[in-house]
This record gives sequence, C-alpha cells and structure tokens, in this order.
Amino acid sequence: MDITIVKVIVKPSVSIISENDANLSQLAIEKYVALDSRIFVKDLCRKIMEKIGLQDLVNQSHAFIQHSNLEYYPLNSFIPDMNVDIGSISPLLKNKLTVKLLVPLKSDDFVKMEEVNILCRNLLQYLFLKIPEIGNHIPDVIYQYIKDEGRNCHSIRQFPLETLIQMNEENIGSINRSNTFTSNAGQNSSLFSTPRMYSNSFDCKTRYHGVMFSEMGNSLGNLQEFSGGNSYPGLFQVNHDRLSSGNRPDANRSIIYNKDVELPILQQWYKSLGGSPPTNSDLQNHAFALNILSSRSDPNKLTADDILDWYKKRQACEGRQMDKKEEQFII
Repeated sequence: MDITIVKVIVKPSVSIISENDANLSQLAIEKYVALDSRIFVKDLCRKIMEKIGLQDLVNQSHAFIQHSNLEYYPLNSFIPDMNVDIGSISPLLKNKLTVKLLVPLKSDDFVKMEEVNILCRNLLQYLFLKIPEIGNHIPDVIYQYIKDEGRNCHSIRQFPLETLIQMNEENIGSINRSNTFTSNAGQNSSLFSTPRMYSNSFDCKTRYHGVMFSEMGNSLGNLQEFSGGNSYPGLFQVNHDRLSSGNRPDANRSIIYNKDVELPILQQWYKSLGGSPPTNSDLQNHAFALNILSSRSDPNKLTADDILDWYKKRQACEGRQMDKKEEQFII
C-alpha cells in the first residue's frame, strides 16, 4: 500500500472563540498522519479526524490545504475535482501535504490532547531505542515518519492517560539513569529529562473525547506496574527557570513561562475562574499539565505553589490596572 504523510495542524474554530477566549486562538497542535494514497480528497478530512481520534467532530470541523505559496485554501476551492486521490495531488505540492483543521475544542481539550501526544511520542522513542530492529518490519516511509515525528500512535492513544504517564517514568527514566544511549555521561539529551510527576496529583477521571481515563481495564496487564513520569523533546522549547542558588527549586527562584504554550493556558484558566480562588487540586493539575507540555524537568519543574504565585501576581496586576482606570475617571 502506497502511503502519503500528511502534516495536520489542529486549531480551535473561530466560532467558539469569544472575548474571554482570546488566548485560545494562540493554541495549535501539529500532528503527522500516514494515509493510504488512494484516499479521495473528499474523504481526506474524515480520514484525518478518525486517525487523531476526533471522528465525532467531523461534521463540525473545517479543513484547509496549504498551497505552495504557504497560504491555506478550502479543499473544494483548491481542488475542483474532489474525487481525485491524495497521492495524485501530493506531487503538485512538492510532496508536502499540509492540512489545517478548525475544530470546536476548548482549551482543556487541547491540553488533554497534547498530553497524550507527548506521552505517545516518548513511548515510541523508547521503543526505537530499545529495539531498533523493529524498523526492518515497517515500510520505510512509515518507519521514518514514526522515528522522526513519533506521532503515528493511534492504537496506543486508547490507553488511559495515567498508564501512559506511568510507563514513561519507568521506561525512559531508566534509560536516563543508566546513560546507556548518551555519548557523554555528564550531559543528558532532552529526550531523557524526566520530571517526576505523581499520579495522585491528577484527576484520572478526566473525560477525554468521551473516554474515562480511570477505566484502566484488565487488558493492560502489567502496564499498570510502572510508576509515572515524562519527557518530550522538540515540540515546545521552554526557557528554563533561573534559580537563585543550588540545584533545587526554592522560594526565591524566578519562573520564566513559555509565552506560546504556558501563558495562553494560564491566562485562559485565570479568566475561567471569574475571580474565584483556585483549589489546591486545580493548582496541582495545571502544574502537572504544563510540566508535560513544556518538557520541564527538575529543578525547573512547576509546582502548585508556582501556579498559585502566578495567579496572585496576575490578580494583583489586574487590581492595579483597575485602580489606574478609576483614577483617570476621577480626574
């Protein structure tokens, strides 16, 4: 079977972005999917949505294809004959087929989706490090796609999030400790940075596209014996925290938040609170998620106290802005 690799950019639909959701427009998730080159263009959106687990949103989503001039156009306007196969149009685009999908997802959905993508990528990287011979049994185009991008992981996406996290810490963390795959024992690559994440800080009953992550199932067997963690190189590069002294985080450290990933999520969360104080569980969950999304490792990993500190500073800044407006009104 001839395979076509499609780069997919998932963004929230404009229709769901209100004034209070302005930061949501900055969020985007890039994925790569391998599709049969014989698929018709008219079925492209549906096939992609099925691959990434969003098939229930097909009728509410919109697909755009990227021209060689880097502009995006609706599928039906860019390709008049929707009954041609994608293998025929791929050469016209220099074999770089990029599709942008606008889907009705909220910021929480994006966070959950990206957490699973990150964990799947880590597991695939671990697989290729431990068993490189597996590439001999996979068609070259798919092997290269999985090896380089690490995102073609449809079946493993069905595992509960907690189980994937547990597998990451034990598997990839063990590689980090032994330095088996690093040429310099004193310098670990970003692949092996494994921040410790405790599963009890995450609500495992979170619903992700209709699936309850708490439903482990007996079919997972020994997978549940692993013990929690994460690393994810490449997708999001984050500026590491500046520490006042030593190697351990302390109360005086200065946190630098990633403006493209972390700040939009925090700003959206702050607005959703509507002035109500956050719960400890909420603080832990956000620290947990941001550590995954930005590949933070000790000693730069965020804690619930860090998130609370950011919340208080954001609240104080908002208060000062309101005071200035009142002063201007009085004058």
